Amino acid sequence: MHLAVLIDPLLPWPAILVLAAAAAALMAHKAFSRHPGVLLRSVVLLVLMGALVNPSLNREIREYHDDIVVVVEDRSTSQEIGGRIGELETAVSEVGAGIERHGGVDIETVEFRNAAGSGRDGTTVFTALAEVLAGLDRSRVAGVILVSDGQIHDRLHQADASFPIHALITGKRGGFDRKIVFNQAPAFAVVGESVQLSAAVEDEGKFPPGAPEPTVMISVDGGAPRAFRSQDIAEMYLGPIGRGRNLVVMSTPGVAGEATAHNNVTSVVINGVRDRLRVLLVSGFPHAGQRTWRNILKSDDSIELIHFTILRSPGDQDAADTGELSLIPFPVNELFLEKIQTFDLIIFDRYVLKGFLPPVYFHYVNNYVANGGAILVSAGPEFAGPESIHATALADILPGSPTGSVFEAGYKPVLTPTGFRHPVTSGLPGAGDPDGETGVEPRWGRWFRQIDIAATRGNSLMEGVEGGGPLLMLDRIGEGRIALLASDQAWLWHRGVEGGGPQLELLRRLVHWLMKEPELEEEALRVEVEDARLKIEWRSLDDQVPDLEVTGPDGRTVEIEGSLQAPGRYAARSELVEPGLYQVGDDARMTVAAAGPQFPKEFSSTVATEDVLKEAVTGSAGGLYWIEDGVPEVRRVAEGRAAFGEDWIGLVRRNAYRTVSVETFPLLPGILVMMLAVLAAAAAWHREGRSIRA
Repeated sequence: MHLAVLIDPLLPWPAILVLAAAAAALMAHKAFSRHPGVLLRSVVLLVLMGALVNPSLNREIREYHDDIVVVVEDRSTSQEIGGRIGELETAVSEVGAGIERHGGVDIETVEFRNAAGSGRDGTTVFTALAEVLAGLDRSRVAGVILVSDGQIHDRLHQADASFPIHALITGKRGGFDRKIVFNQAPAFAVVGESVQLSAAVEDEGKFPPGAPEPTVMISVDGGAPRAFRSQDIAEMYLGPIGRGRNLVVMSTPGVAGEATAHNNVTSVVINGVRDRLRVLLVSGFPHAGQRTWRNILKSDDSIELIHFTILRSPGDQDAADTGELSLIPFPVNELFLEKIQTFDLIIFDRYVLKGFLPPVYFHYVNNYVANGGAILVSAGPEFAGPESIHATALADILPGSPTGSVFEAGYKPVLTPTGFRHPVTSGLPGAGDPDGETGVEPRWGRWFRQIDIAATRGNSLMEGVEGGGPLLMLDRIGEGRIALLASDQAWLWHRGVEGGGPQLELLRRLVHWLMKEPELEEEALRVEVEDARLKIEWRSLDDQVPDLEVTGPDGRTVEIEGSLQAPGRYAARSELVEPGLYQVGDDARMTVAAAGPQFPKEFSSTVATEDVLKEAVTGSAGGLYWIEDGVPEVRRVAEGRAAFGEDWIGLVRRNAYRTVSVETFPLLPGILVMMLAVLAAAAAWHREGRSIRA
């Protein structure tokens, strides 16, 4: 219960003061003249003046609340270093016990953890604190106790410093740490060329005497590491860069006693791209599908196309003078002898043997493919005749041979089971049912010609006329690749005949597979680090889900099972992983991924410190303590008193309450004023009357 006197004047205070002054002057005059009833008259005036002031007694019934202390537990990734989590839990336990001994205090616990364990945004403890305080009655908050290693990456809001903030620091004083960082690394580089990198080894804290000078080990895609001095990596060239993803891993040996070895390894992915892809297109003669190839290749800015169409063979008879013919001689020696290795792909589009290429040149073509080149044969009816390109040394590497039959009938190209899994043809819109159970046919137009092929090697991705053999075949020869398309009517899809089909996408994928585009590899394994987990995706022509082995930086190997996402595509995710280099694969394929430091803020500085928190703590009149010196005692202090000492922290008594009920009682009720005034006036008249009679 709380009592208070309230004043609620019936007249404005200036009027009451004027009346009081007039009454006081009148009574002073009466007193000076020795008027016999002056005392009683003064009582009457005082009662009347008291009635004008209108005093009352206010009684509140209050319900007092417990104070609140917010305990913030920094459980960020850097707290996992050494024994910091153990120190945190010990401190929280002892502080909680100290608070409970006093009673009358509620504990609000805030556990800060990095999103998905990544630490990508650093330790934003004060942001988390502000969110919790927004839902609390601030008049009840007696203080905040923060348990952290001091590595905080946000700032305290000014409004949150209206109560003492005490910090308990985990970790060791005078710690030290060594880390390696990339200062500059390109995301892309030209295949076959070297790239410029810039990195540095950075030391934090005071290293003990005799600490070894840092050395740096560099490896590319899990290859054998090479050793460098730390000053040599400030500006260095690395190469040559391969096609696709190049994972560059830099590491430096740990130093005994340093805070953590997690940031002693770092990585960067450099994507190797071709500067210009050179394609040679040789058309045997003009035909309706010739422009299709030209348009597809010219639409790609990364492709440099050289196109020859044979209009006249050396044996053709023409009445016109040779000098008047506006024809360019076919540069056989230049293209197929001197510069053949400069081409990434050679396309024979309905090529016919008419004496342009002597037989020995096709041996050069075979060597070109074996050394990493690519050949695409787009076959027409001539492929089944005596002037077929198959009648050359190219037959040794072609995946199929013509039977001599040409089918002239309408049919819809369909994908084979391998075709549904191969990246060149998988996922083509309107391809139909991959399982063949529903009988859904492809939703695209028909072709009307197919050369009968007998498969000899490679993979068949598409079929046409029933019994007509494969329609599209792919194969690998040595380091190179070869493809055979047993029809010249893909252009019908481009023209929209019977609804058309995915001609552009199919031929684009086919060309890029031949030129070794990494995204179109049929046996590919990719590993990325996402939210501190390994994200594994791989392709395979095998119809069974393979299991992969994951070898961590500590040498331990675990088996991970993938799930089928689509025909030929599998995926898996690991549990949370520690920073370091991981090898993922099986007997057929292997790749590497680096999980270090994907946490640029959290591991940018790992040494425990009080410097970051000092401003926030002292600005709120709180205390700062190292847990290794002992956990401070908890005390209750009054408002305005010191809230910390050498070995204790104080929680302010807020005495917050809720008013349950209020009652008001007038001290001078009207009946009492009237009775007192009448009695005092009567007594004054009586006293004055006696004086007159005397």
